[in-house]
Amino acid sequence: MTVLTRNLDEVGLCSHCDNAQRGEAVPTAALAISTRLTPYTALPRRLPWFAGARWRERLANVLIFASVPTALFWAWYLADGNNHIPPQYDLLFFTVPLSALFTLIGPIAFQQGEFVYERLLRTISQEGTEGGWNIAEIQQRVDQLDRFYYRITIPLSGVATAATGYVFYQIRDIAPIKGTAATLGALVVLAFTGLTTGTGLWGAAKVALIVNTITKTADPKWSPFRESQGIHELFRFAWSTGVLFSLSNITVPALLVVMPRLPQSAKVISISFIALTFVGGMLLFTLTSRWLFALTSREHDQELERLAPTLERFADQIPAVFSMSTSEVIRLRHGLEATLLLRQQIEQTTPAPISHRTVLAATTTLVIPVMLTLLQTIASKL
Repeated sequence: MTVLTRNLDEVGLCSHCDNAQRGEAVPTAALAISTRLTPYTALPRRLPWFAGARWRERLANVLIFASVPTALFWAWYLADGNNHIPPQYDLLFFTVPLSALFTLIGPIAFQQGEFVYERLLRTISQEGTEGGWNIAEIQQRVDQLDRFYYRITIPLSGVATAATGYVFYQIRDIAPIKGTAATLGALVVLAFTGLTTGTGLWGAAKVALIVNTITKTADPKWSPFRESQGIHELFRFAWSTGVLFSLSNITVPALLVVMPRLPQSAKVISISFIALTFVGGMLLFTLTSRWLFALTSREHDQELERLAPTLERFADQIPAVFSMSTSEVIRLRHGLEATLLLRQQIEQTTPAPISHRTVLAATTTLVIPVMLTLLQTIASKL
């Protein structure tokens, strides 16, 4: 690489070398992208002791959003819920408690997604407009989406709560709720579950729109000699949100068990939710990855295109090589070799993650739901 860099210096091609190799400082953005966080992340940061450390913020998230509905569920299930499950539905002894984990891991998963989202915005802000990111457009899109959080999430949460409550009502003979206290507890659990579901759906839409805006407005300064942190974080963001979205599949086995006894309307609700949890994460990652690969392919082609004028200039000089002095021929040869080596390096490098790693990351968004279902089925047979 040192020889290649020296040859490029000789022929004036250092614009393709990394800034750090020339001892230049990497520019940083003057403005950072700001965003409003959901209550899952914002509320823990307003508490004096919990704010400032990730593990304490996660603990606060559990205490605020997960502990109450989880405790209420287990109080009902251990006291009365597990006593009415018929023998033909013995799978529910395993699937119902596992479904209850959604009230625990749902808020944690969404908070983790926001941590990754913050890291992405911070990385893009650091690279800034000098790195090819359209900070103004990204900030505008973020502000638009943040303004609609409650307007979208509250109706979605209401629909999710009503739909879940309706399905649960249809199996009241095997999962009865008796008394005022149990009814109030069930409403609290449904409300928290609906809020997590509504926020998750809004979050998936936000991920798609943010990635779409970033990729369509960006012209990142990619170098074949170093990894673009902004592009890397974009792929990480797309994959992690797809995987986190797929975790909602833990509720699917219980729905499959009770499906035969549900009326048609409840079956439609259940089937829609099952389809969403099985393919939602995969579709989210596939869609965002398509935009990301289009961006990286464009950057790759542009980097190759920048070498075309230099190669053409050298090619034009080749017919006159016999009239050149020895030093001129050597200079031409070194310049042509250096340029061709650089072109080869660019052709063998891509801004996108290695293809087989990307495929593996994509399949995890589908494999996780399938594996969870299989493990539950196997456990119930032991």
